[in-house]
Amino acid sequence: MKYKFILVTLILLPFILYSQDNKVSAPFISRLQIHLDRGSAIITWKDSRDLIEGKYRVLRAGQPINNNNYPSAQVMGDVELGKEKFIDDTIQVAGTYYYAVLGVTTDEEIINTFIPYRNTTVLPFEVTEADLMRAALSNITMSASTQNDRIILKVKNVPDGVNILYFRSSTIIATKEDLQKAYQIQPNKLGSQQYADVPIPGIQYYYAVIDDNSFQTDQYELELGRNSTRTPVKLGIKEQKISTNNQEMRSLPLPQINLYESIDSDTKLNDSRWSLPEWKDLSEESKANVRRYMALYDGLEEDRLELKHLKKYGHNVYEDNVNLMTIINGPISNGDFTQSKDLLKAYLTLNLNDMEKASGHYYLGISYLFLGDSKNALLNFLITKDYFKEESTYYIEYIMNNWITDSPFNDE
Repeated sequence: MKYKFILVTLILLPFILYSQDNKVSAPFISRLQIHLDRGSAIITWKDSRDLIEGKYRVLRAGQPINNNNYPSAQVMGDVELGKEKFIDDTIQVAGTYYYAVLGVTTDEEIINTFIPYRNTTVLPFEVTEADLMRAALSNITMSASTQNDRIILKVKNVPDGVNILYFRSSTIIATKEDLQKAYQIQPNKLGSQQYADVPIPGIQYYYAVIDDNSFQTDQYELELGRNSTRTPVKLGIKEQKISTNNQEMRSLPLPQINLYESIDSDTKLNDSRWSLPEWKDLSEESKANVRRYMALYDGLEEDRLELKHLKKYGHNVYEDNVNLMTIINGPISNGDFTQSKDLLKAYLTLNLNDMEKASGHYYLGISYLFLGDSKNALLNFLITKDYFKEESTYYIEYIMNNWITDSPFNDE
């Protein structure tokens, strides 16, 4: 009975204090609630209808705030009437926090009446180190722009000791499903916050960045315009020409593709990480369409292409690895298309995503073309046409305009 009397007294005391002329005045808020969002305390409440003019002041302390200690509490800010919300984004240290929201008159008089759970918190508001780290990771931003023959990635607000993963895709990366279709890259570091990527030119690319730990635990979030690019970027295709016997030809666009997976020679492909896709030729319908198209060019004499001015990037060649950059920097740059053909066929047996497969077929088509095998060159360029439209179309038209009298499919 004693406790009930005390409780009723606490509830009625503010109304008694602010009762005048048989009218009850309650110039203090109600429904005070606090929750954590990205390291910030989101404080909401319901304004008092009895505080017509003035404002509300938000206080914070390391212990429950009451009439005795509120002068020493930290003033977080003032909120005008009607807002009913305050965001405390100044929490830098993990710990326990308490809040109070008091009315302030136009004369700057603080209405220092404290009612537990109504305008002051009783339960501690806990902020952990993990909360602060998640908040810091959610502030990581990135942007992508073109600069000459490179795409520059700028990443900001990365906490110390955090490893960042970079992803690239030809489609926007807005969901986890989109990220699964993208592939991880290892851009070259230019500075503390800048990286360079050199993909195949002429293609629109989107990028995303995620911290390694969140990615491994599947706790990451993608936000367009923050850690995932909203607008695509594209490297222009160089217009430098290469002279052949009787016509001009573009220089071959050799990309610096940094593959995140490779297989050492003599590695047994019985690991569950690797699956060998079945080689599938073009459908009979597609072959028939190509055969009819080729018939338009009967009687043309084929010119053997000459390898000139192939650009060779200054990367080390690791002959023990079968990956695309090794092949580009090695046999293709050296003009050994027999070796590049064999290595590319081996490369295409790896567990690759669609973009990596298209890149492999593109350079396999180039290898066949310089070996004089226009039939297989055409088939590979047709496979890559949806990914590298401009480059593949150029070589397809080159082959067709130099086709020999007999169709390559007449022997089938």
